Amino acid sequence: MPPSDLSIDRVTRSRRNLFTSVRLDRLAEYRDDRDWLRRAHNSENARYVPLWRNRNLLAEDPDGQQAVYLEPGELAELDAGDKPTLLGTDGKRYFFALPVDDAAKDCLLASHPTAEFLDLRLASIDMDAKHAGVLAYAKALLYWQYRHAWCGVCGSRNKLESAGHRLLCSNEECARESFPRIDPAS
Repeated sequence: MPPSDLSIDRVTRSRRNLFTSVRLDRLAEYRDDRDWLRRAHNSENARYVPLWRNRNLLAEDPDGQQAVYLEPGELAELDAGDKPTLLGTDGKRYFFALPVDDAAKDCLLASHPTAEFLDLRLASIDMDAKHAGVLAYAKALLYWQYRHAWCGVCGSRNKLESAGHRLLCSNEECARESFPRIDPAS
């Protein structure tokens, strides 16, 4: 008989899975509203989740790994070419995912000397569940964008639409739309 701490009970397993704790309003109704998105990006309540090569920026803290969120003023230093992807709001802040290149990574590490880009699965064991969930959601959406950069029908480049939640083929004759998969998991 397995020890009780290795239970396969779905409810217990869900409580232990830090990545299931994303309690964000996904703000689907605002994803195509350019004015609202511009205001949210420039808001003092905006926070950006930087990802470099599918790794999250985390800082070591006495209480465990802490998510490093960027504020709008820090984005000017990065010269971020990609549009941030809207993740949602927790009622206080607006969260966005932001892919960063090698130069931006070096800039971020210089401005956050106690942080490093780490694999979330390995670093999240002692993270706060809310932040682990936000980081996992950001990682999943940016990975989907990366893996579907090209149209699966005609091979043309896809364009990001709907604040990063829809891909549209750049070939006007094709114009295929793609959306992130939503798979049931147990």
